[in-house]
Amino acid sequence: MGQKGRLYAENSVWNLSAQTDEPIVLSDVTYLEDHAIIALKEKPAFQLELLELPGHTADGVIYYTKADEAAFVGDSIFQGSYGRTDMYGGDEQALLRGIRERILTLPPKTLLLSGHSAPTTPADEQGRSWYQL
Repeated sequence: MGQKGRLYAENSVWNLSAQTDEPIVLSDVTYLEDHAIIALKEKPAFQLELLELPGHTADGVIYYTKADEAAFVGDSIFQGSYGRTDMYGGDEQALLRGIRERILTLPPKTLLLSGHSAPTTPADEQGRSWYQL
């Protein structure tokens, strides 16, 4: 995960596990720089670009593959909406800015794969009023 992921991995309140019977704190984690390329050792041609996109949470990132024209956008953007910002470290203005700067600037037909909706594309989402300045 990205460097800001430490906020959640090492804090059971921020990762919400403090609300359970078994709070979770991770200490043996490899943190990536906020802009990194992830490649599979077995298939180095397949690469994901990690791009920082805070807002849903402070450590928000997306994973983009130019070669496959796809982005794994998690809970940053959905078909017809954007992610919640009421979690620890959430920031609606940062999320909207990140969507405008990091997602809507991807090639228009890039497949956006979110955590909770059907796929969409930057072309389909860019006209929505909440992304306008």
